Amino acid sequence: MLPDYQSVFLKSGFNSEDLIHIDLEKTDAIMETLRSMADRVQTEYEIVPGDHQNIESSNLLLRIYERYQDDDCYIYTCDYEYCGMYSCKANVGLKNALRIAFNDRNQTSFILDTQFRYSFAIDYGDKDNRDFPNEFDVQYRTWKDR
Repeated sequence: MLPDYQSVFLKSGFNSEDLIHIDLEKTDAIMETLRSMADRVQTEYEIVPGDHQNIESSNLLLRIYERYQDDDCYIYTCDYEYCGMYSCKANVGLKNALRIAFNDRNQTSFILDTQFRYSFAIDYGDKDNRDFPNEFDVQYRTWKDR
């Protein structure tokens, strides 16, 4: 399953040298940290036309790109439970975020800052989707201080 998982990212604009694989044990620890923060989540939403798969189409992605592009992030889809995550530079992850969701239809794609300052969940609804036909549902998440 891992080669198919990696191919989604490669088809989405990543080079293999952009991606550092995060094993399942570390992925589980990252997800546990994320779950422990769930009660403090704040979310902003944006709908992006499916024909526009570049970062300039999303105000939310572009805003974070301009601020954190030199940092690192984790990227993954719903298959992280079986395949783990990848770490990459935020400028590469954010630029390709919409294409990941497009190329891995019926899966949510995620970007998570390695410092847990932001997260994105992105779904693509193809033309047959009742809620978001040919649109990206972009959810930008941050966390309130305790």
